[in-house]
Amino acid sequence: MEDGRRVTSETTLSQWFDGASSVRLDEEIIGLGRYGFTLTVFSSEELPDEPDEEEDEDQALQESYTARFAYGR
Repeated sequence: MEDGRRVTSETTLSQWFDGASSVRLDEEIIGLGRYGFTLTVFSSEELPDEPDEEEDEDQALQESYTARFAYGR
């Protein structure tokens, strides 16, 4: 696939990952150069939301911006 060339198709979750075969994915393949490397992007409106994932990300972001002081050095 040539540099920047794009191909789109439809696939299922089970063809790429362990998951339900009924979940359809849009697959976009993008050529990344003359060496033959590609980037595959999957998207779908059918994927379920993971409620715990968002909460963990918010908490991790908040902790990463919390000031920590090194007393006694």
